Amino acid sequence: MNVAVKLTEVAVGVILDDRGQVLFAQRPAGKPYAGWWEFPGGKIEAGETVQQALYRELEEELGIRICDCQPWITLQHVYPHATVRLQFCKVRGFDGTPHGREGQAYLWADPQRPVVDPILPAAIRMLPWLSLPELLRLSAAGVLGVEAWLARLGATPRAMLVLREPDLSKPELKRVATAVSAWRRATGSTVLVSSRHVHADWVGEFDGVVLTERDLLAASARPAPHQWVGASVHGRAGIEHAARLGLDFVMLGAVSATASHPGEPGMGWTAFAQLAAHAPLPVYALGGLASADLDHARAAGGQGVALLRGGW
Repeated sequence: MNVAVKLTEVAVGVILDDRGQVLFAQRPAGKPYAGWWEFPGGKIEAGETVQQALYRELEEELGIRICDCQPWITLQHVYPHATVRLQFCKVRGFDGTPHGREGQAYLWADPQRPVVDPILPAAIRMLPWLSLPELLRLSAAGVLGVEAWLARLGATPRAMLVLREPDLSKPELKRVATAVSAWRRATGSTVLVSSRHVHADWVGEFDGVVLTERDLLAASARPAPHQWVGASVHGRAGIEHAARLGLDFVMLGAVSATASHPGEPGMGWTAFAQLAAHAPLPVYALGGLASADLDHARAAGGQGVALLRGGW
């Protein structure tokens, strides 16, 4: 007989400062996992929204009042003492100075080099994702012209780039890849390659792969070895499969009409939010967007925007 599992709903604040540091709090004595470090937050009470619960919890725990908060990731995790659904929100602005009102320790740390230990398992999963940019650039040599795009690439500082050029000839693609490799070394940038190019002889020098939705749905495990693995998806099935494989992010679209599909209006921000705000991994908004759409993506629970023409 199946027994229903009691699910505890929890609001969690990933509090960021201007330097990209995140605030960790130590669980006080008397609570499960006492002494472990976590992102602060607490249970969502009956009748509360996630944001209302987080506002209350952070004021009670740390004495701060949130003034800038967006949904980000939703994860379910099974601990020995409880099964929890953790609804993580990014907090970029607050009033007051954090202090442990329950006697707990807290500190600011670089999420890529945290100086706290041990960290709750659910929080550890978040740490690499905090280094993902909010603006993800897609290569645009095929739509802007090779010469024009390479000139813009050369003027671009450090970034995360997806090399995706389905319309270039093999010689053109090789030329573009060589230029991207040089730009990567010169700027310290991160470059991921579309899975449509994975058999090219130059792929191994880059930092990861972005699966097409077809390649994603055909995969039964995370492609290895790669520092970063993402995917391009169009709906819930793609998001859920990417999460099962342990991918790092998805690009979801098209949100707006695109030049390549001018007769299709796109899913719009409401439909994007319904998928992104409850996704168990970071979701980029993709399709017909510009950097000015970043606030829309954040408010909808997205990691940011993935830009083709709009990124150059």
